[in-house]
Amino acid sequence: MERSEKAPPYSTLNKIAGALDIEATSQLSGYDYEILGAGKPGKNMEPFIIHAPFEITKLYSHEGEEFMYILEGRLEFIYGEATYILEQGDNVYFDSCIPHSGKSLGDKQSRVLMVIYFYKRNRQ
Repeated sequence: MERSEKAPPYSTLNKIAGALDIEATSQLSGYDYEILGAGKPGKNMEPFIIHAPFEITKLYSHEGEEFMYILEGRLEFIYGEATYILEQGDNVYFDSCIPHSGKSLGDKQSRVLMVIYFYKRNRQ
């Protein structure tokens, strides 16, 4: 991760943070995330705002559930074999174990409120 030119996926950061007994959101400040709800120990939910990239580089899959609400812009959302176009005001709630990803459409980067729910608390 130290030499990577791209941010690691949130699920990877969460696993590392759990092993180190720290909150993953405290380590995301240099990435395309706005941290929300930082400082609460032992949480099952991780809320943040994502500034979606303009291209998809990989699909993500991890335990838990996610809720996304499109604050600004348009987002192409891939979930399993399906592709959806989401616009400002649209939302989606899904199982995170299904491969998923998204990218901004148009010339304006989309902002997405995202909440990830983990079934097990990784830290106390």
